Amino acid sequence: PDRTKYQYKVPNNMYFIDDRGPVLLADCRTSGGRERTFSLGGVLQKVSVGAAIFSSRAYNTNSFNGYRTEIENLSQWFQMNTIKTRPVCEEVDGLHRVKSVEAKASSAGEILIDESRGLKFKSDFTVVSNSSSTKVVYESHDVLESYRDETIPFIKGMKEHDAIRDLLMISSWSVHKFVSIAVSRDNDRGDFDAIAWRNVISERWETTKNIDIENKKFIFTYNDIESDGVRKWLEISEKYPRALNPILSTIRWDSGTVENELFALCAGVEALGRYIARDYPEKSFEDGGRAYLQDALQNIINQIPKGILPYVKKGEGDREGKVVYFLPEWADKINNSYNSVKHYGDKEINYDDVLESIEMLKIIIISWVGTQLGAKPKTLRNRLIKQRRYEKYLPNLTRGGYKKEATKKSE
Repeated sequence: PDRTKYQYKVPNNMYFIDDRGPVLLADCRTSGGRERTFSLGGVLQKVSVGAAIFSSRAYNTNSFNGYRTEIENLSQWFQMNTIKTRPVCEEVDGLHRVKSVEAKASSAGEILIDESRGLKFKSDFTVVSNSSSTKVVYESHDVLESYRDETIPFIKGMKEHDAIRDLLMISSWSVHKFVSIAVSRDNDRGDFDAIAWRNVISERWETTKNIDIENKKFIFTYNDIESDGVRKWLEISEKYPRALNPILSTIRWDSGTVENELFALCAGVEALGRYIARDYPEKSFEDGGRAYLQDALQNIINQIPKGILPYVKKGEGDREGKVVYFLPEWADKINNSYNSVKHYGDKEINYDDVLESIEMLKIIIISWVGTQLGAKPKTLRNRLIKQRRYEKYLPNLTRGGYKKEATKKSE
């Protein structure tokens, strides 16, 4: 009478076929919404789906051998595809004019990043002209691909692709979205037994059709860090999640207050400084097993070589020799700004200082990540200076890599 004889749990995976073909729904779960009971019996519950895999012949699974993604501006960061043009000129009445333009498109093909993960960058392009050859369209198709002998769950398989996207976001300090996601399984082959890539719509990793075609201003690119640097980044992203997550959240925000941005950046920097203290205790500062903001900043600065930040020579070697590099003005401003926002009723907030502290934190984070991955300090500094937002914080340095002292005026 109470209609409770039959109870069903949401299956982990569901499979159905519609007018467009088969669809695999993976990582299904109850959404947590209110149940709806019908007068004739039965209960309707909403179900959340982790990923929908289209045209899949595999069913009852959420694990795959291969993962392939397109990421906004991946081609630009990786610099795999290039178009070179050469004008052909002729002289007419003593003046040179362009007679024609020769264009050459090239691709780097495939570059292996991590053999153990089967991780590689693959590059391709298409060139299409109209019937009268008055218009030529060039499109690059650069993808990140990973393929293993064993299957791994969808969320785990996407994490390394997400980490590469995070790397692009830190390098340009801007959002990069997934353009497409596809998966494959060894037991789901296409024609001629070829690997079949099945398109995916994911709840967690959205894709966009509104691709940002504007060139990003990257502080470092693949050519600066190469495969070793990418592997190092994957290691860092796995080891230091509590530091990177709040930092990356500030890049993903469409809008937010400067107070929240400062909080998140400081939380990330504090966590990173604590990770460093854990991994390099003899060269780091901590207080009772913890490194608070100023000490955490110093731990990070100690790992950024000279040639980027305006270090001050006076103060190096202090505190039992643990101060490797000294940046007192930045550390004090960031700490004071953080405390002024954090503690209501204390000193009035100076929003100019808050905004400057945010920019300083970005420079420190980019510099630390870039040098950890193998980018040269001179390269990072030159590209930071080219961006007006960072230029004023990076004054000229001496040959030794220190901030130039202001010359005293003669009386």
